[in-house]
Amino acid sequence: MAFPLLLLAALSTFALIPLASPHFFASSDGLYHVFRAIEVDRCLQDGVLICRWMPDQFLGFGTPLLNLYSPLTYYLIAAFHLLGLGWVAATKLSIAAGLLLSGIAAFGYAADFLSRRAALLAAVVYVYVPYHLVNAYYRGDLPEFFAMAWFPAILWAFGRTAHPGPLRTRLPYAVAAALSYAGLVLTHNLSAFIYTAVLALYCAFLLLRGRVERHHRTLLGLARPGPRCCSARRCWPTGCPPTSRCRALLEKHLIQLDGLLYVSHADHFPWLRQILPNRPFHTYGFIFREATEYGYRMGFVQVALGGLGAAVALLCYRRLSVRARGEALFAASIWAAAFWFTRPPRCGPGTRSCCSRMPNSPGGS
Repeated sequence: MAFPLLLLAALSTFALIPLASPHFFASSDGLYHVFRAIEVDRCLQDGVLICRWMPDQFLGFGTPLLNLYSPLTYYLIAAFHLLGLGWVAATKLSIAAGLLLSGIAAFGYAADFLSRRAALLAAVVYVYVPYHLVNAYYRGDLPEFFAMAWFPAILWAFGRTAHPGPLRTRLPYAVAAALSYAGLVLTHNLSAFIYTAVLALYCAFLLLRGRVERHHRTLLGLARPGPRCCSARRCWPTGCPPTSRCRALLEKHLIQLDGLLYVSHADHFPWLRQILPNRPFHTYGFIFREATEYGYRMGFVQVALGGLGAAVALLCYRRLSVRARGEALFAASIWAAAFWFTRPPRCGPGTRSCCSRMPNSPGGS
């Protein structure tokens, strides 16, 4: 197991090249998160372990940002700073750790139903997924970047919890599932809101798969019907959402949001013709539809590689194990559902759309 992980780390080093500069790389929001980590460090120095108020933000007037925004990223950067690193070096090291951990989590998840070579390939691909690197180096949205490391970790932990066997062998995975989900919630609010729906569907998929496998074993006489491998209580995280999420919803009417958002949520939902490629490579631009280079338009190479990957997956589908087929079908279903929900008619202006009902959006419920 050590060799694949070492090879994964070696193959992932190319994604760390932007961190080699002595200066902090240019990005849209990267420096904001460095400043917020400094504020968290100040809270810790003052003996405040759960930082809610950032006193130096907004020209010294302060802001209760962490009442509404997940703080774990800033605690990680502050922890590296406490080890003696400067703020730029601490932020870069946290990004490197996030990249490597995302690859390790993807390898662990894929290795449950693929060969080690295939799992290694999947992990490397996950590290180099364009949006993964864009979040880190172009957008500079570090919390959303770190959230992507939790996605495969959550699937791995919940999948292991659902495996047949005595409770004592599955209990560590149940703990890992709870910690992974909590880590996602504490890392990035919006990713947690979106991924919770995916996780609910994945738990339903695990329950269905467990029933089918037990029924199949019983018919073949290979095993007696054992205890339920994954009940709803064991598979789904219980308890109330963290208090910061409750405050975000309960105190929304006290916050001025109108006029602060420079773009409407509806601008994130383009028509298919608006994302079709018109040049060889994707060029990152703005998400305003009237922009010179619309940021969501794909490149020909991007589309060709995606189509090639889909074709290879279809050709190799029969060679996959039953569990691998199930995971592939689940992933394809989630992609299809996401594509359908992002159509402009589902989130268009002039209607009571899902955008107007978003909890954190102006006019939302």
